Amino acid sequence: MKLEFKPSWITDEIKQQDIDRISDFSKYLAVKKDRHDSEVTSSQIRKFYGEVKRIQANGVVHEKSTFKMLKPKLAYAVGRQKKSERQKLESLYVALSSAINSVDIDSVDDVTLKKRFSNFTQLFEAIVAYHKFHGGQ
Repeated sequence: MKLEFKPSWITDEIKQQDIDRISDFSKYLAVKKDRHDSEVTSSQIRKFYGEVKRIQANGVVHEKSTFKMLKPKLAYAVGRQKKSERQKLESLYVALSSAINSVDIDSVDDVTLKKRFSNFTQLFEAIVAYHKFHGGQ
């Protein structure tokens, strides 16, 4: 399953029907359908979520380079998985990469950056919360 990410979730705000899509996506990440399937673990998600919260605490304006490194770190996590087990983590990578790109960290003023980063953080919080709700381990 692929999350149909909309840049407006970051540049404007997320709408309720989009939150429902995030719930469905998080359920896909959390649930192992058969023995050939693999789920994305809570620790895999929380590792990156923790980094986002640290950036938030320090201020994204002061942590631009750290924020830019989230995509390569996610890519590395995907690359560490066995090819047969990376589909769901790769879906998360694609969704979060699109969200990171939409923050457009190098092209906006500080006020816009803070707003977009806040929207990104809320999107990520929704993924984490629904992942746990749907039984993510």
